[in-house]
Order: sequence, then structure tokens, then C-alpha cells
Amino acid sequence: MDKVAKILLLVNLLNHRRFVTLDEITATCKISHRTAYRYINTISAAHIPVYYDKSVCGYRLLSEGAFSVGKISSDDAIMIAVALRLLAKKINGFYGEEIELLTQRLFSSQNFPMEELWETFENRANLELEKGDFSDLITNLIIHMAVLNSKRLHISLADDADEIKSMEIEDPSLCFKDEWRLSGKKVEYNRAIPISKIKKASIS
Repeated sequence: MDKVAKILLLVNLLNHRRFVTLDEITATCKISHRTAYRYINTISAAHIPVYYDKSVCGYRLLSEGAFSVGKISSDDAIMIAVALRLLAKKINGFYGEEIELLTQRLFSSQNFPMEELWETFENRANLELEKGDFSDLITNLIIHMAVLNSKRLHISLADDADEIKSMEIEDPSLCFKDEWRLSGKKVEYNRAIPISKIKKASIS
């Protein structure tokens, strides 16, 4: 039985059983523990929601009755991803692998390529996480996500901004005029809002 056939067998096991232990996986697929972990990572990377359930000491597919990352809003997904990345920097490698799997599940649950957006911000995210204040990072991620997916944005401006403190922006876009600014259908280019003035953003 080749690698692909064994991975398909593992997916079939997960799909038809309430949970599958590591020993059951190795016995059924005739693979080592190390290979079993590798195949589980492969399945997870393919956006099949497999996770380790400590209560039964086995692997299972995410079911409708369980906590579903698919029910998390895009804004929340970004904040959780940032929190998970921060947590991963503070724990050992064993937990780090589980957090990486959880992050992959979170990314794959969204209806846009969140992993591509995260890769774009990877270097900046690492720098921001060293500083200790992640507000600008989260704001920028939400804005870029809205721009990439043509989602309406609600923004709140810093106290030292002009008279308008919050607004909705349809079809948001980014432009550069001295600094990166946020624009949209009803926002003139000359009045495009500096990203640095936006203290909070959310997708409407």
C-alpha cells in the first residue's frame, strides 16, 4: 500500500469512527508512530479538521456538535491567530506543534486565504510580538483582509484625528500618499485616512 492509499485509509478511519487512537492508526495503516504523526499533519494541512482529543486519547474529526472554528468571525480569527503566535513563543516545542495545528485549523476555517495574508505579515508580526503591543498589527491585518476580500469596514479613529471619530468604508482600498492610507467608494483620495490614525477596525 503506497503513501497516498495509507493517507486515504486514515481519512476513512477518522470519517467512520468517533475517534481513532495512535495505536489503531499504526496497526491499521501499518506505519510507525512517526509516520502517523506526519500523515496527520498532512491531513490537517489539506484543510481536513482533524485534532487530538485528550478526553479520549485519540484523534477525531471536528464535528458539528463540537466547538467549531468555522463559527468564528474573520476579525476574531485574526485576533486568535495573533494570540496563538504569542503563546507559541512562550512554551516548549511539544505544545508549539499543537498550537501550529490549531492555527492551521483556524486559517482553513475561513472563507478567504488567511494563511496567505499571515505569510505577508510574518516578519512584521514577529517584530510586533517582541514589542508587546499588538494593536497596530491586528488593525493592519483586519484592514488588509477587508481590502483583499472587498469587505465593508467599520473603523474608529484616534482621538487626535479630525472631527469624524468613526465611519463605514465601502469597497476599501489602500493608497500611498506620504504614508499608507485607507480609501473607499465614498472617501475622496485627498481625504484618504492614514492607517496610523485608525485605532480599531472591524469587518461589518
